[in-house]
Amino acid sequence: DFHHPLLNDSKKMTEKAREALRPIIEQEAIAWAVEEVSAEEIDTINILNASITGMQRAVRRLSVKPEFLLIDGNNILFRAFYAIRMLTNKKGQHTNALTGFMNTYLRLMKEEQPDLIAAAFDTSAPTFRHKMYTDYKAGRKPMPDDLSSQFPILKEVLKIMNIKICEMAGYEADDIIGTLAKRFDVSTYIYTGDRDAYQLVDDNTN
Repeated sequence: DFHHPLLNDSKKMTEKAREALRPIIEQEAIAWAVEEVSAEEIDTINILNASITGMQRAVRRLSVKPEFLLIDGNNILFRAFYAIRMLTNKKGQHTNALTGFMNTYLRLMKEEQPDLIAAAFDTSAPTFRHKMYTDYKAGRKPMPDDLSSQFPILKEVLKIMNIKICEMAGYEADDIIGTLAKRFDVSTYIYTGDRDAYQLVDDNTN
């Protein structure tokens, strides 16, 4: 039921008022049909609309868990490097991986609109896996200089954008992502090309 001293009087509301209230109240709940809507009534409709919209936003924030976007920095920068043709700035610095990473980031921000963001990276230090198995990733080719030179630039950009950078000697980016994804009571969205991350998927992690 909808009751308001300015709207619930002897007159009945016109179709114009009905249309104005449609976004707020189901049409079936409106039983009025008058000849004209006064300025006072329209002001009331606007106030009600603003109030209800504010309440809806508050309810969403109270009932929905914050979304935590976890980006696999190494993986995304690596993939962008090979997906985009070589680009350089005026100083000769390669920027193709940076361009791809930032395009991906901007798209994620638009699509996911996360409340929290972090980017995880590997470090150059050996991991605990190397201590367990000395030949761990021994056959992998070294990172090209044109790619490695873009990592410090990206991290500097992320710092300027107040995006948390997560890295820890002895651990890989996916170790950090797996830990953070299970550490907090939030809705976590992991963006990576590493299919091993599928094992982290559950009701709170995508």
